[in-house]
Amino acid sequence: MPSGYLLPCRCGKQTIVFRSQAGEQVACECGEKLDVPTLRGFSELATSDQKVAANRISSERPKWNPMLGIPAAIFFAFALISFGLLANASFWRYQVDTKFKVEDEIRKGEEALDAMQPAEILVLHRNFRELGLGEKSAPEFYARILYAKDIESNMMFYAEVFGGCLLIGAVLTFLSRRK
Repeated sequence: MPSGYLLPCRCGKQTIVFRSQAGEQVACECGEKLDVPTLRGFSELATSDQKVAANRISSERPKWNPMLGIPAAIFFAFALISFGLLANASFWRYQVDTKFKVEDEIRKGEEALDAMQPAEILVLHRNFRELGLGEKSAPEFYARILYAKDIESNMMFYAEVFGGCLLIGAVLTFLSRRK
């Protein structure tokens, strides 16, 4: 355990300092700023006993502030959940095929007509004449594109929530560890 040194103040009190603080400034209990001597200057200071130095080290460590630490943990949990949702949405987004070309759809339709027998084409023609084209609906490729765009907007939302929660959790963690 490092041995502390007693740095006197004009008020008469002594502040415990360590070699690792050489050249820095520390505050006395009275509020005055004291200059910690260089390593050579420590030889002129009186040493403190080990117990007092250990208490000083433990009192200098920042304490966990539950008023900020608990919300930080909650934000980290939200960040973890939003990251999982983002990963899930990413997986499903790249399962949707959106490589569409109008020429391919025209070619598929022509191939389907070419494969039909003349009687089947005649029945299809009569149905269209009598019934009409039916209700309008989006083609399958267009529905896939809309679905992919919907998933992408969800991915953006999850990414923003993840980044925001991570940032707020980090700030709260930093603030909860300060003196």
